[in-house]
Amino acid sequence: MLVQHGKLPGAPDQKQSILHGFLRGWTAQEVVDLDIPQGHVQRFGETRMLVGRRGIFRSTRLQQQKSGGRGIGHRRGVYQCVAQDGSGFALTLSKKMGHSPPVRIYMDHNATTPISPEAYDAMQRWLRPGTPQNASSVHAEGRAARDAVERARDQLASVIGAQAKEVVFCAGATEANHLAVRGRPGHVITTAVEHPSVLAAVQATNCTIVPVDSRGRVSLDGIASAMTDETSLVSVLWANNETGVLQDLSAIATLCRERDVMLHVDAVQAFGRLPIDVVALGCDLATFSAHKVYGPQGAGALWIRRGVTVEPFITGGHQERGRRAGTENVAAIVGFGAACTRIPESLADQSRLARLRDQLFHGLSSHAEVHRNGDPEHCLANTLNVSFAGIEGEAMLMGLDLSGVSVSSGSACTAGSLDPSHVLLAMGVGDEAARGAVRFSLGAQTTAAEVDQTISLATEVADRMRRAA
Repeated sequence: MLVQHGKLPGAPDQKQSILHGFLRGWTAQEVVDLDIPQGHVQRFGETRMLVGRRGIFRSTRLQQQKSGGRGIGHRRGVYQCVAQDGSGFALTLSKKMGHSPPVRIYMDHNATTPISPEAYDAMQRWLRPGTPQNASSVHAEGRAARDAVERARDQLASVIGAQAKEVVFCAGATEANHLAVRGRPGHVITTAVEHPSVLAAVQATNCTIVPVDSRGRVSLDGIASAMTDETSLVSVLWANNETGVLQDLSAIATLCRERDVMLHVDAVQAFGRLPIDVVALGCDLATFSAHKVYGPQGAGALWIRRGVTVEPFITGGHQERGRRAGTENVAAIVGFGAACTRIPESLADQSRLARLRDQLFHGLSSHAEVHRNGDPEHCLANTLNVSFAGIEGEAMLMGLDLSGVSVSSGSACTAGSLDPSHVLLAMGVGDEAARGAVRFSLGAQTTAAEVDQTISLATEVADRMRRAA
């Protein structure tokens, strides 16, 4: 653990600020205006972040040099760093480059899953140079593309208990959520723990946001009391992307039928982790995403029950039966369909993932001061959200990242925000605990050995950061 004291330029009374972290191989060569020879450095593309008691310092690369032979050498970079209070400094870092990258542990499957061999292989034909793929064209190449899209539509429909013509392909689940919510006139009801895409979509409507309890579940009475004669839609996230908490869809669907109100289900995180039959669920609209089931980014879908109409918000073409204009992304849609073929395998793997999740929680709680967020009795098998007492979640995330473990502090769609999770705040979690939250989400490649290693590394990271605080 590298802990150094330095003075922040412009800071009140020139108070000391501790920068702490896990600096693997990086050595500070020169510091301008800040007496910190070493600190916590994390790379995000062209940006690095230094984590300190005063907050996260964003730093942008000014220049970088690399020297040395093939596979091994020396890398040097100069960074302009800006603290949250506006004070700045420059930092020069160098790192010796070795031959073999460290083996990483990926535990961020709720953000995205690695593409499956099935999806990758299916997409190759449509990614070859010189392959035309406009599924709206009437010539032979267009008909081939159309056949591929319709085959993928059949593949998705078959695993959700739907008719193929009820499936509308979109560019992703965010677009599908907007189509579902904004495509219905009238009063809309949703919950305080929805995905950011739904919370953004309802802002364009007359909406009521219903609170949840301390475990992240919405009450049926809360939804019922929010209904009016103008209510046309209830939108509910079945499995929360941050906590994995499951809502009681059966009861909500029954209420909506009794009140003659349509139900939209954001099934993105539930897809591939819970058995889904959209007809049996009793919903009218449901959202799905390819890259949460080992498919590619760039493809999502909205299931629209036969007889339900939605007003498209992307217009200018006749694609998708006039419900979503724009040339279909054939390669991504084909990959989506192929990924659906492994859904039965994913469902069969959930009991194993539940055991690994419990192993992870028991290991963390035995060695580190953590609190579990969410309802453990109604939760996805692969998801664990915990708060590390006295530690910023972003700092914990970066410490784990530098140790070779990929996790998240919340929704990938809010990455980069310094605000605590809106989901945890809605559950009544305190600001400090919400800021200390880390989400572990397991997947098909997760092993028991990786869980044990993660427990060890997380404990080490937490201990070091607490000693530095």
